[in-house]
Amino acid sequence: MIAVKQTVQMLTMIMTLTVIVTLLYEITNISPEAQHIRLKRGNLTRKPCHIEALGSDQQFYKYFRKLEYKCENLMEFGARPNKKWLSKFVCLDQPFGIRRDNCTVISFGINYEWEFEDDMDNYGCVVHAFDPTMRQLDHKRSERTTFHRLGISNIKGKRNVGMGNDFSYLEVDRYENILRSLDLLNTRIDYLKLDVELSELEFLQDVLRNSPRLLQNIGQIGMEVHHGYKGEGLDEKPPRVGSLSPTSTFPLFWSYFQELRCHGFKLIHARPNVPWHEVVWARNDEW
Repeated sequence: MIAVKQTVQMLTMIMTLTVIVTLLYEITNISPEAQHIRLKRGNLTRKPCHIEALGSDQQFYKYFRKLEYKCENLMEFGARPNKKWLSKFVCLDQPFGIRRDNCTVISFGINYEWEFEDDMDNYGCVVHAFDPTMRQLDHKRSERTTFHRLGISNIKGKRNVGMGNDFSYLEVDRYENILRSLDLLNTRIDYLKLDVELSELEFLQDVLRNSPRLLQNIGQIGMEVHHGYKGEGLDEKPPRVGSLSPTSTFPLFWSYFQELRCHGFKLIHARPNVPWHEVVWARNDEW
């Protein structure tokens, strides 16, 4: 009996070692074809994401002129005769599934200007609006729209946020934590708006590095890209606006734009909003 028991233990050990060796072989010998990001039907696997080197400002600006999908039904929400800069474009083409009275919008950056959020509410979307700079408590603006005095960042805590010359330390949180608090971790976000005075870099860094799986639930991202912000050599004579120096936002945005493409997002709209750019990316499971 002792001999039989020892034999069984030996066979079990051999089988365990065989499984470990097989897994190690598969991990270290994965084919290039298997090293890719698949986002169809929620199947998310990793692949090396090729990032093209950024060689000039002209190359950076050219990105905004090369749309990757032509939206046939591009609608402007939030447009007002004297506030055209507040509007955001939303693609209503069939692949993106934004249906009237059945959609969810998360909007970061309000600044007391509710035109876009009110239009999305009137379209029938559930809207969660965030802005830590507004001196208002959390409240229900309407039956479908809720305001949260909270900002977006790559940490949970306080950040020095604001715009112009009005900055202060205010409450912020990560995108994943915010979705969890709203019970929306597994819910499709039809449109994610970010107009957050460069905090979009913190959002992109966090979601791409720490929770990329959440990207598969986003249909469209509308973002004001604050490239050329202070800190890029504007204090030099002459100022190096848009320089490729280590402190420039250009290389950061450039790499994040390409990583979004690796996760299935295509640029479908871009327009200058001097000195920035308003852009929209869309993601479709069939791409």
